[in-house]
Amino acid sequence: MSLTHTTLIPNVNLRNIIESIRMRMPAIQSEQIKSIKEMQDLEAIVRSLMEDQGKLAVTCIDPTRSPEASPAPYASSPTAPHVAAARLPPPDRASMEEPIPVLLSLLRHESADVCQRALGVIEALVAADPRHRDAVWHHGGIPLIVSLLRSGSSEQLQHASTLLRTLASSQPEAQMAITWAGAIPLLVEHLDHDVSKVRVESAKALWSLAQGNLDNETSIVEQGGIKRLVALLSGGAADARDPVLHLLLNLSSHHVAHQDSITRAGAVPKLADLLADGHLRQLAAAVLKSLARDHEDNQSAIGATSGAIQKLIQLLSDESAAMRESAAGVLHVLVEGGHAKNVAAVSRSGGIRPCMELLKDENPGAKEDAAGVLAALAKNADNRVYMADLGVIPLFIDPGQN
Repeated sequence: MSLTHTTLIPNVNLRNIIESIRMRMPAIQSEQIKSIKEMQDLEAIVRSLMEDQGKLAVTCIDPTRSPEASPAPYASSPTAPHVAAARLPPPDRASMEEPIPVLLSLLRHESADVCQRALGVIEALVAADPRHRDAVWHHGGIPLIVSLLRSGSSEQLQHASTLLRTLASSQPEAQMAITWAGAIPLLVEHLDHDVSKVRVESAKALWSLAQGNLDNETSIVEQGGIKRLVALLSGGAADARDPVLHLLLNLSSHHVAHQDSITRAGAVPKLADLLADGHLRQLAAAVLKSLARDHEDNQSAIGATSGAIQKLIQLLSDESAAMRESAAGVLHVLVEGGHAKNVAAVSRSGGIRPCMELLKDENPGAKEDAAGVLAALAKNADNRVYMADLGVIPLFIDPGQN
């Protein structure tokens, strides 16, 4: 139908017709149009950053599009009206120079999708340029981001945790600000979240907050974090294990009470299982060593765990020099002081010969720990005879001897 007109009155009439049609639209279509407008607003802000960080941010909004690509057309449902994704004019110059305040304001937006995507853009900008990290602090962004941990969708929880991790990384001031905003109890709570990605990002954020910060470590423990962290060592959320192991290593290294709590939470069998994980075995061995150091009960618990000592002995012959040293270090801690049951378990499981081989190792740390294990085992008369028959004495005198 042609709507020819040459005066203002027909234009007003046409506008009234369009408004009348819009008012009669089903609610779902109105929401779809509203969503388009919201995304156009967000993309307009991102496009304002094209010279500086905009290309990176556009990629974060939609990873399937290249930064140079024009906005993708809206894929409407069969019943939805055709709406052109018109390019909006860029924001004013202040928004171009200060994107963070504008993006932070979008975190209060009623649309969860807009909020989520704004979080992703902020995270990309902060990761790319420390000036944007400072801008988040100065414009009150940290309490706003932490507030999303209280009532956000699973996607918002994931993105908010990721952003907090980036902000806190190696930044004591940011760690303090995030803690004061109440993030730690919320992140600890989300370690039990139904969605795996939320658990993973919560664990990573807690590790970032705890690095070099004893007060935050204590807060994590006081909020019941150890039990939840240990639970993540097995089952789903495999990507959470690396930050969890780092956190447990820190906690067990700094306080005897934390050693007790980690062991009581059931960590030792799970750590023993991780000794077979090609990516995490060295870190798992480091946690076991930290738990056992100067702690006889934990030494007993590790020695009594099925397969733990046997796996450690196998790792003495690993192709990785660092892994050989780590395994020897754990065994040394388990038998030093003459722990009778562990001494018997190591000798019974065939630990003497691999330790002798390590005396020839080029790694001085591995040599030292292997010698310590053999010295502890040599306190047993039968072991002394066996080691003498294998020729251990010349190796102590000249470790390079074959």
